[in-house]
This record gives sequence, C-alpha cells and structure tokens, in this order.
Amino acid sequence: MLNKITNDNFDSFYDILTDSFPKNELRPKRNMQRTAKNEKYILLSYDRDDKIIGGTAIWLLSDFVFIEYLVVDKAFRNCGTGAEILKELKAFYNLPLVLEAEPPETDMAKRRIGFYQRNGFFLNDYPYEQPAYSEKQAAVPLVIMTSEGFINPERFTDIKRTIYKEVYNKDI
Repeated sequence: MLNKITNDNFDSFYDILTDSFPKNELRPKRNMQRTAKNEKYILLSYDRDDKIIGGTAIWLLSDFVFIEYLVVDKAFRNCGTGAEILKELKAFYNLPLVLEAEPPETDMAKRRIGFYQRNGFFLNDYPYEQPAYSEKQAAVPLVIMTSEGFINPERFTDIKRTIYKEVYNKDI
C-alpha cells in the first residue's frame, strides 16, 4: 500500500533512490526535500512489514500524473512490487500517467521499457531530454512513456511543456 512519506522515513526512501538511479538523473536530496513542500509534488512509499521497500515521487499536473521516480529496493525487485505501485497510482488518481525512461539502447533500458509496456505504457518516439537538476549536471536524453496510448506530436509538446515548466522550472 502506498503511504505519504514523512520526514521520519524520507532518508530510507532516498537511500533506495540513490541505490537505483544514476546521479545525473537524481534530484539532489535537499532539492527533493524543498520540492516536497510543493502541493503538486507527492512522495509515496510502498511499505511491507513497516519497512519501505519501494515508492514513487509524482507530480499532480493539469491533466496527467508525472512519475518522476518509481523505485523498488533491489531485494524486492522482480516480484510484482513495481507493478503494484503502478496499479495503485492508476486506481487512485484516475488520470493518464507519464514518465521518463532511458532510451532502449542498453539491455537494462530495454528491460525497464518492457516492464512499463507490460503495465500499460506506450513508448513515444519523440526527441526529449530531461533538463539538468543543477548547473553541475548535464541534460539527459530520455524518452517519454504514457499510459494513455501513443500520443500525437501536439500532445507530446503539451506534455513536455508542462513537465519542463512545473517539474524543472524551464520554458521550451
């Protein structure tokens, strides 16, 4: 079950994130803590036996939910935990889900994309970069996946503009 992350369990959640994402794709810890004060940004843990085994960081945007992170502790991967998190998000928010993923250029990236596709997401083949979280980082080439089916170029541009503005504080 998904639960709101508190100050008391934030570090446990962030430890799983740092163990799962490359540094250039990870929002710095203090930045994430500050951003969590934004009512549109929600950090949710997925707990088992009072221990965080996964979670997600999402943005409730105008007409979709942007999944900034979906993470599962290494010890609990490949047993349905990630799929359960997505299922709960879909049921609770009843809005299209959008996420960024690495392009399918490595075996691991292909596996992640396959996971999302098995869970109802569609890979949209439009050029996209995740803006840098700080001046010390570079933009990261990624792809956009959506739960609402394949999207047309106009919808992609609208989604990208919204993500850039709301999540990264950038204009396109």
